[in-house]
Amino acid sequence: YFHIEYKLSVSLMHLLICYGTRPELIKLMPLINLIKETGLIKYKLVFSGQHSDLVKEEKADHIIQIHDNGSNRLDSIITSIMSQSSDIYNDITHVLVQGDTTTSLGFALSAYNRKIPIIHLEAGLRTYDLEQPYPEEGNRQLISRLTNIHLCPTENNKQNLLNEKCNGSIYVVGNTVLDNIKKYKHCITYENIVLVTLHRRENHRIIDKYFTEIEELARSNPGIKFILPIHPNPNVQKHKHILKHVNIMDPLTHSDLIDILIKCLFIITDSGGLQEEGSFLEKKIIICRE
Repeated sequence: YFHIEYKLSVSLMHLLICYGTRPELIKLMPLINLIKETGLIKYKLVFSGQHSDLVKEEKADHIIQIHDNGSNRLDSIITSIMSQSSDIYNDITHVLVQGDTTTSLGFALSAYNRKIPIIHLEAGLRTYDLEQPYPEEGNRQLISRLTNIHLCPTENNKQNLLNEKCNGSIYVVGNTVLDNIKKYKHCITYENIVLVTLHRRENHRIIDKYFTEIEELARSNPGIKFILPIHPNPNVQKHKHILKHVNIMDPLTHSDLIDILIKCLFIITDSGGLQEEGSFLEKKIIICRE
């Protein structure tokens, strides 16, 4: 639950809640559901289309079409968001962004240019290495410089923002991704299943090496079922032929992924969200990141 002390009355707030990827939507849903239940805050949802092939269930009030400028996908996302009609900001008092995606940065910049206060959910995460993860570390540092209300998962995240002398109010509110899965805490088992996900941009150049190692693990351990819901990014897809002993699946719904997560032996992943969910559900994780 979120307690936001701000000079504007909560009942006068009109939020523009922004997202473009499935992890953003998953982490926003507990907050959106709470806002619906209370009925105190007006809101609109805007979807950037950053992951249009992974976000099927969105019910946005506004859907942005990303126009490929032919040179850089990250540029295309930013420019598509910032070139939108100002109509989507009509009557908006605050813009809410989540995490560290390029979508979040685009909407934060757009709100800043209109002097609309920014609320940042999952604020204060840091590695202080702009290459790890790329571009997320740069995105979240930039968003923090523009944000008016920082909603941090942990005290350490709050301390990062204090150390950086970030402006705005800072609150520790917990991790919303765990609100989605707390009901599964009593369902945990350990079956002969290993859940694998790999997709991060900084790993694209070595995905083939990771797949080769995972294929050897699966081949030499026939009693264990390796399951890999494969990311639609072509830089991942082009190497799937390596995985002959791995159960490759199309991207799963979040609920189907959690069904596998609660019963697997352990996880091999480069996903930040799966690290949070897996640790909460008492699963060991091999993290494929520097």
